[in-house]
Amino acid sequence: MAGLRLYQEQLPILYPHTFAGMQKWVMAMADVSNDIGKKTWFGKDKGAIAYQKFLSSLKQTIIGLTLDGKIRESASADEVVSALEEVLSKFALAFPNWPEAYRFANSFFSQNNKSDYMAVINRLRSC
Repeated sequence: MAGLRLYQEQLPILYPHTFAGMQKWVMAMADVSNDIGKKTWFGKDKGAIAYQKFLSSLKQTIIGLTLDGKIRESASADEVVSALEEVLSKFALAFPNWPEAYRFANSFFSQNNKSDYMAVINRLRSC
């Protein structure tokens, strides 16, 4: 699938630090989506490993948003989520070939899950 070329060209320019984090974050979301409930040959939980990568790349993306000036250090968790959703929607238009990652993002950032994702955002920003 080909994405919108305009976003493919502009995202690395407008969001240089965020874009680097987004690339890892989207791949980590796809891994979480695919690895939930799976185990390695030696019994390790693939879903837990993928979720840890997801949290790490989410933190990197939030730091990137701060470095790019899209959010402030004093921004509320709601403002952070809003900025994440905005940049994720642009990334999805540029790179639509990660549907499982975008489905995971939709379920993670759903209104039913708001208290959980707000807690995650606050925890990641505090450490």
